[in-house]
Order: sequence, then C-alpha cells, then structure tokens
Amino acid sequence: MLSRWISADPILEKYLPSGDKNRDQNLPGIGGIFNPFNLGLYSYAHLNPIMLLDLWGEETFGTGIEVPKKEAIKDGTLDLSVDTGHTYVYVVDKEGKKRTTISFGPGERIGRENVERFREGKLPGTINWPIHGKRTEYETEITPEQYKAALKWMDDLKKNTPNYTIEVNCTTVGVLGAKATGISLPEGAGIGPVIYPDIKFLGITVMKGYKGNVYNPYALDRALSTLPTFKAKELKQ
Repeated sequence: MLSRWISADPILEKYLPSGDKNRDQNLPGIGGIFNPFNLGLYSYAHLNPIMLLDLWGEETFGTGIEVPKKEAIKDGTLDLSVDTGHTYVYVVDKEGKKRTTISFGPGERIGRENVERFREGKLPGTINWPIHGKRTEYETEITPEQYKAALKWMDDLKKNTPNYTIEVNCTTVGVLGAKATGISLPEGAGIGPVIYPDIKFLGITVMKGYKGNVYNPYALDRALSTLPTFKAKELKQ
C-alpha cells in the first residue's frame, strides 16, 4: 500500500484566509489553503515544474493594467483615440505592502499645445501618472535577488525618466521593468497593433495619425492572462 504523509508546516498561516477581502482574494500559492497542492509538504511547483516555479514567495512583482474599453478594440487593434488604457508596475515586500510603484506617462496631457513636441519625442515623461478606475493587477512571486533588482531599476528610472513617445510608453516601461527584474515573458508579449486617426482643428490636420505595432495595455493584458505564473485580481477603484 502506497501513501503520502501530508502535514501543514509553520508557514501555513499565510495561506489561511484572514477576513480581509482584498488579501483573501490573493492568497499565496494560487488559492492558499483552498488549493490542495499547497498542503503537500513534499510537492514542488504544484507538481508541474515545467510550467510553474516555486520561488521564495516572500516578495512580489506586480503589473497593473487599466484595460481599454471594449469599443476601443476592433479586430484585435487598439484605437488610441477611443481609449489608450494604462500600464503600471510595482513591488510588494515581505509584509504584503506595496513598496514602490512606477506609473509612467506623459509629464503633461497631450493636446494642441504640445502635440509637436510629442511627435518629435521631446515631451518629458513622469513616473507618477494617475492610477484610477477599473483595472487588473497581475502578480508573480520573485526571489530576494529579483526584488533588489526591481528596486534598483525603479530607483534608476526615477533619476533618469525618459521622454514619453508612442514607442516609449507606459507598457514599454512596464515590460522593461519585468525584464530588469529577471521575469521571463514570451517573446513579443505586450506588442500589438494600434491606430490613431488624424487630429484636425478647424479642418486643419494638427497631428498626423499613426498605425503600427507597439507595446500597449490591451496586448499585455492578453499575454499576462494566459501565463500561469501570474495571479490576477480585479480592482474597481
């Protein structure tokens, strides 16, 4: 007769629900105590080491996405004139608190007064673009070394914030942050087709339209939603 001894170890407490709704929706191990694999003392990576990694589980790297409205998507292409969406990244420390958040965006809202600077790549960027509304946050566990790498990348970005362009946008920076942390993403994750029609004022074209493949929130949301190493949670505000 074959059997396996299953025992809850001292760390089990962090896998138990606490009554805090936000915390309980994001229990460690993709479900905390409600996921039987987490109770197996000798199991590794939910018995699926090819697709999953069993890291330290003490720190987390997160990617938040304000998903564009449905009407902004047509045949898989994001219309930036309807809704651009937004991407931001953050790290969570051992105590479950967000340590640093990078929300990259234009240093000033783009309009007729600064559209030429934007087109020429001369519009300053900011790491404090407002985060609001409904969004999805994808989190993945990282090692202490990756946590330090993420903090270093964030500090460097604060000191040397790039200009905001259609190619160097919020999603571009988010993906660069994940890579700087050592997180593996599929090739091309986050890149997808976008369009932006000509902007006219009194019948005069003040900004020529754009069509191409760039990093964007819609494409990154689709990519992260398929990766088992990222846990998703929905936020309304």
